[in-house]
Amino acid sequence: MINRVKVMFFVFTLCICASLCAGTEAQAKIKRGKWKDNVSWTYDTKTKEFVVTGKGEIAELYETEYDICAPKWVWISSDIRSMKIEGRITKISNFFSGISGFSNMTSLELGKNIREIGEGAFWGAPKLKSVKLNVGLRKIKKDAFQHSGLRKVVIPESVEKIGLHAFYNCEKLRKVTLREGVKDTGVASFCYCPKLEKVKFPISLKRIGARAFEASALKTVTIPENVVEIGNGAFDQKWADKVTLKKVTIKSKKITKWGKDIFNGASRDLVIHVPASKKLQYELALRAKGLPSYVRVVGEASLG
Repeated sequence: MINRVKVMFFVFTLCICASLCAGTEAQAKIKRGKWKDNVSWTYDTKTKEFVVTGKGEIAELYETEYDICAPKWVWISSDIRSMKIEGRITKISNFFSGISGFSNMTSLELGKNIREIGEGAFWGAPKLKSVKLNVGLRKIKKDAFQHSGLRKVVIPESVEKIGLHAFYNCEKLRKVTLREGVKDTGVASFCYCPKLEKVKFPISLKRIGARAFEASALKTVTIPENVVEIGNGAFDQKWADKVTLKKVTIKSKKITKWGKDIFNGASRDLVIHVPASKKLQYELALRAKGLPSYVRVVGEASLG
């Protein structure tokens, strides 16, 4: 009798385990697919992780293809929480997020072989909190992360160009770091980021593009030694939610190109510190380009 009870209990336990395993298996299906001849992808329905691999360029998906031959990831894109693009993929296509977008994606990691992020590739990903951009990346094209939910961005040293409006209107972006090696911020690249309080420029930087940090929440800015050009309205605060910029330190003695209204809408508390040897030249140039008369320009011997 005891043995019979033990056998029944054993069988019952096996059934429970099998049921649990079946349930887990059902929850953790791996969906797979291909796009064109060079790209494969997997999606884990349990972890919500989407992985793209292959070689070369991820081909652009056009609106007209949605009903004809769209990759199946289009229909699960709103379920994706994290994404990795790896293997020998070198370019992420324009408008990779497609019409439906990656509306619930929170993290993105790019493999070491990515060289270019196409136009509008991750446009309008409102929950995208973090992105890991790889060393070796060269181009971040127009509108690449526009309207995304990024909190901070680190631009790797290999980036040659940040496209127009690449991080435009990222409403939660607070910190931007440009690694040593980056030479140009691009035009309007971080424009209308109302919570952007910190930006770190590298010594390698030569150009701050027009409207690059317009309507941000920057409080202090340090412009490094090798900058030769600052574009129109680069730090314009006229349309900012709140005028915050109080101190600008210009270390460079090489600036020869000054845009119009660089500090348009400036606070009455703004003080611009420049090298003592360049004080007269820089102040005359800034005033001629629209610097308000109430903004103080101070020559600092410690800056050269």
